[in-house]
Amino acid sequence: MFQGHLRVLATDRRMTGSHWRVLAYLMSCATFAQDLTIKQKDISEAMGLAFQTISRLLAELVAIGIIARVDTHAYPPTYRFNARYIYKGRLERLPQRREHQRKEGSRPKEQARA
Repeated sequence: MFQGHLRVLATDRRMTGSHWRVLAYLMSCATFAQDLTIKQKDISEAMGLAFQTISRLLAELVAIGIIARVDTHAYPPTYRFNARYIYKGRLERLPQRREHQRKEGSRPKEQARA
């Protein structure tokens, strides 16, 4: 997790304790390709939260811009971390990953300190 963007998230009033818990769990499940292919049911069971709650929290993390849903037709759905916030992998590949995301248009949404 990167320090500057960590501050953005920490001051984003949309980020609740539940968002942080789910984010921490997702970080523990990420691959080096930044992919998160995990069933919401599995997250729900592991965290002791209702399936509907996990579904809502994932949708909100997408809206905030921390994760993006990559394949909307896959099951389980595939998410990917926004490399501006979280990156797992070889540091020398980070600039390429960020450039790829820039071209895809998945920039972080840094608004919203409502």
